[in-house]
Amino acid sequence: IVYSTRGASSGIAWKRADGSDSPEIIYRTKNATEPGEWLPDGQRLVLVEQRAGSREDIGILSLGDSVPTWIVATPFRERHPSVSPDGRWLAYISDRSGSNEVYVVDISGQGARHQISAAGGTSPHWSPDGKTLYYLVRGEMMSASLQTSDFRVRARTPLFSGQFDENTLGTNYDINRQNGTFLMISQDVVGLEAKMTWILNWPEIIRKMGTTQ
Repeated sequence: IVYSTRGASSGIAWKRADGSDSPEIIYRTKNATEPGEWLPDGQRLVLVEQRAGSREDIGILSLGDSVPTWIVATPFRERHPSVSPDGRWLAYISDRSGSNEVYVVDISGQGARHQISAAGGTSPHWSPDGKTLYYLVRGEMMSASLQTSDFRVRARTPLFSGQFDENTLGTNYDINRQNGTFLMISQDVVGLEAKMTWILNWPEIIRKMGTTQ
């Protein structure tokens, strides 16, 4: 599991998902940084770092390196990186037009910048086959069918809408690779009130549950 850290050990750390080892800092920086996605080779990590003022840039950190290679670094805010399944393309959002739009560039950072959204967009996410890019526009899920040989958007199609959480740090929904269904975080909590429950002596409660089955 890769995650950002704060304080004296600011940067990005990783730790085995089964908790069998101690956290290890793989990238140290004084700037606010958030990990993105792994490239398919499992050796390179996309990250977002606030490098100057409120600006955020997108880079790729190769394991063993101390400094990322900056792929999208402009005076604007670039966030929500998403790597295509073949590792060739990087989707992200930028406010270069005055509002957030979805763009795609070659993962090397070279070549043209392709705008995917037409009227705003956040949280891009590739389909498992890499032929479609999904993104959110004010709670509506859009599907952009892509042609990557001479890169262009074939069509933009609305899929469904709802009160979904559009996280400012990155994309926080996923797609089931087996059946194409979406896993979303809903903010539709009308009529519900958040509350905190304090449970005392919970280890003993769990122990008793295990012995009474």
